[in-house]
Parts: sequence; structure tokens; C-alpha cells
Amino acid sequence: MSTLHIRPITIEDTDNIVKWRNSRDVRENLFTQTELTAEQHLQWLQHYVYPGLCRQFIVEVEDDGIKTPIGTTFIKNIDVEKKTGEFGIFIGESAAKGRGYGSQATRHILTYAFDELKLRQVSLSVFSDNEGAVYIYRKLGFRTEEVQHMKFPGMRRSRTVLFMTLAREQWKKS
Repeated sequence: MSTLHIRPITIEDTDNIVKWRNSRDVRENLFTQTELTAEQHLQWLQHYVYPGLCRQFIVEVEDDGIKTPIGTTFIKNIDVEKKTGEFGIFIGESAAKGRGYGSQATRHILTYAFDELKLRQVSLSVFSDNEGAVYIYRKLGFRTEEVQHMKFPGMRRSRTVLFMTLAREQWKKS
């Protein structure tokens, strides 16, 4: 049986992040449709992860003692005064999709956000047609606060975006 872990991201994860982030099935669910370069990822680490503005982790699956990276999850835009942050995740390995790993990793990072970072609220934004993600978020207690129709650079058409929030009190009830 597989066990899921999350661990802090390192510079050695750059190749996987770039590969995953640039895959069509990941990119189609991101607001930024342009491809990511290794240099851009390294700048992200330097300016956001290392200073603590973003807490980013690698999602790994362990089978028979071997850990395989399959994606990433994070809390970004952390506001320590307001005790808020923004959640994000993507599973980059095609073989790992649809197996419940995204849901498990989301639970891990939300526990971290509320128990370790002591946030009072976590928000996210998701395309409404990303039905699997929307289902998981609602199941975990996220509530839709706003709906907007938006067009992002590189997209041919506008899409509906759900802005969702989860309060610590609601998380503790789930």
C-alpha cells in the first residue's frame, strides 16, 4: 500500500517542477498559461520560498521504501498579521492522477496551515470546470465567496473562476 508524504521543496526539485508545470494537463488549470523556465522557478524559490512568503512542498508517494515525487502543494501570499494564506496544488505525474493523492496532500497542507502556521483562513481560486478539484475543496469545507468570468494571458476564451475560502473553525469541524 502506498503512503503519501509532503516534504519541503529543494533546488533539486527544479527539473520536476518545470516538467510538471509545463505539461498540458497541469497548465490548462493554471491562470498562467505560459511555460515556466528553470530560471523562473529558481527566482520563485529565491524571492518567495526561501524568505517564507510561500511554504512549498513536494508531494511524494512511498511504495516499498521508495519515495517518488508526484507533484507540489503550497501556501502562498501568507499574511502573518491577518493570519491568512492562499492554497495551491498540482499533481504532475499522470500515473498518479485520480488516485486520491491530491485530496490527501490537500489535507496534509491544510493541517499544516492551520496547526503549524496558525492561519485563521485559507483561500484558493480554481476554474469551475476543474470539477474534481472543486468537488474535493467543497468536501473539505471550502465555500465559494465569489464567482468571476475571466480571461488570462495566453487563453483563447474566458473561464469561470471560483474564489473559495476555508476558515479554521470550519476545518476543525470537518
